[in-house]
Amino acid sequence: MSSEKRTLIDNALLLNEGQEREVAILIGKDGRIERVESAGGISPAPTDTAIDAQGDYLMPGAIDTHVHFRDPGLTHKADMATESAAAVSGGVTSFLDMPNTKPLTTNNQALREKYQYANGRSYANYGFYLGATRRNIEEIEALDPTITPAVKLFMGSSTGDMAVDQLEALHSVFSQTPILLATHCETDDLIRANTQLAKQAYPDGDIPYHLHPQIRSAHSCAQSVSLAMELAQQYNTRLHILHLSCAEELDLIAQGKEKRPGYLTAETCPHYLHLSSTSYDQLRWRMKCNPAIKGRMDQLHLQEALHSGLIDTIGSDHAPHLISEKDRPYASAPSGMPSIEFSLQLMLDLADTIGLPRHHIPRLMAHNPATIYRIHLRGYVREGYYADLVRVRHLQEPQSLTQKGIRTKCAWTPYVNHTTRYSVIATWVNGHLAYSPDSPMPSPQGKALRFNHA
Repeated sequence: MSSEKRTLIDNALLLNEGQEREVAILIGKDGRIERVESAGGISPAPTDTAIDAQGDYLMPGAIDTHVHFRDPGLTHKADMATESAAAVSGGVTSFLDMPNTKPLTTNNQALREKYQYANGRSYANYGFYLGATRRNIEEIEALDPTITPAVKLFMGSSTGDMAVDQLEALHSVFSQTPILLATHCETDDLIRANTQLAKQAYPDGDIPYHLHPQIRSAHSCAQSVSLAMELAQQYNTRLHILHLSCAEELDLIAQGKEKRPGYLTAETCPHYLHLSSTSYDQLRWRMKCNPAIKGRMDQLHLQEALHSGLIDTIGSDHAPHLISEKDRPYASAPSGMPSIEFSLQLMLDLADTIGLPRHHIPRLMAHNPATIYRIHLRGYVREGYYADLVRVRHLQEPQSLTQKGIRTKCAWTPYVNHTTRYSVIATWVNGHLAYSPDSPMPSPQGKALRFNHA
């Protein structure tokens, strides 16, 4: 759908491609960026919609390449409409949804059906992973690279029972995947052994939440990352390691990037950067996720990896569950936490805290995701690209994130009462205003993402 009018955004402070500069941006009727000039450099036509950004930041909309929107099959927790609305309220204009839904997205027909279902329902642009299993190599070989962002491989068990941990099956997946392979790296044998030790220590079954990072340990993650890197090197597979959570993994990533530049990339998530194991006794089930949030030193090493460039992307790993499902004893509480509407604010706040230049945030949350997943004409503010944009205000006084600001269907987040100095003022998706805090939500304008894997 095209807009009836062009939109001019003037007097914005653009964060884009390593620069921070005052600009005017003209969005054409086709929803693409028509011109980018210095502030005041574009005169609006009488029919244009003119917006004075008043010096607010403008950046490419975040591309969240790691979400669990629970649709289809788990829509009591979340659904396409509610979670994509939460996304745009936080400046996320595109997302890639994981395959552990019901049914699983492990064949190409299910993948196509997800795209059909999202059309007209999603407020943000959408893409869907094809999941790897022990027995679907034929589906992986037959995938359509223009609609498949990556193959998702669970090398350790998590929500959805999709783990592929047999060596023969892993060799098949790594050797036959023709596009990017994105991996969840944990070692089930170690986790099972650690779980058994915890059960022996707490025979009444009341395992404390602070044991989660010992059960799903750093060594469990690192051992799996090492295997993934070894297989990727053997088969020349493009490998993206998801949700790094510890220093041991970072050491391996550094070695791997030196050996295979351009073929190995890595993601972490806001919760591994903002939280550490010191908060388990306070937050308990609210911060149980897989991989586990680990120690303070791991948190500091991950923050440093943002400076060094070892970490390429930030994904929210937005994983909603109802409070009634989560607020249980450790062993029966599912893993996962929702956060998509706050991830951009959290990362901008973190950048200020650790001295990371603000222009690194669009690199981590838009440029690199678009480049690594080879997303067509998105992730940058460039003439001819789709106008997926977010306007963010730097607040003079910090504000607390509140329950009122939560838009995800499950209606909770571990970040309530976190203070922020940033506020999302407006989000545009394909040139259309998709979110403004003072306006009702418009109709969904999200489009299917396309990928240039060739």
